[in-house]
Amino acid sequence: MHNNWHIDIDGYLKNIGGVTALNNGFIDTGEFGFTEGESTVKGVDFYLKKQFKNYNTWVSYTLSSIKNQFEGLGESNSFPANTDVRHNFNWSHQYTYKNLKFSLGWRWHSGKPYSKAFAIKTGDNGNDYLVYEGINTQRLPNYNRFDFSSTYTFHISQKTKVKVGISVINLLDKESVLNRTYTINNDLIDAIDTKSLSRTANVVVRFFW
Repeated sequence: MHNNWHIDIDGYLKNIGGVTALNNGFIDTGEFGFTEGESTVKGVDFYLKKQFKNYNTWVSYTLSSIKNQFEGLGESNSFPANTDVRHNFNWSHQYTYKNLKFSLGWRWHSGKPYSKAFAIKTGDNGNDYLVYEGINTQRLPNYNRFDFSSTYTFHISQKTKVKVGISVINLLDKESVLNRTYTINNDLIDAIDTKSLSRTANVVVRFFW
């Protein structure tokens, strides 16, 4: 900490063994089973904060890579983990005027990996299953979200204090895809996207005594 500046940089490298995973849909036979492997995590975290009289701002950025490798899965080659988000950026602001506080936050990160299905096959048991072009070879669109909140604190008696506030999640109403999976629907491949919340407002009233 120097002149109300705070800077922190961390690097890390982790090798995790004995990891198990369900290889659902990733082998040509359409079978289900468990396989054991390892995970490698590496990255750098950067954090910067500046304090002014009534205003604070802080920025964090993470550059990371998470790869898995399982025996007999994906030809035993390493591939991005489901949680492998390469770039993660957050920028927050807070302004205080007497008993009134305003906060604004921006979160952006690169897209998560997913496996794309491209064909339907029929197994020896007569059941159809999906064939994927590889494990986590595709990326979802980037995630982008602004949040806003404000609170006001006042006394209604000598011993009782009230805080009222409002927050708006996804202020700009950006639609982001959080996850993508596939299913078979009437002999066709159907993509199913799990999406983020649309613009959502919350109100809070809190009493202190």
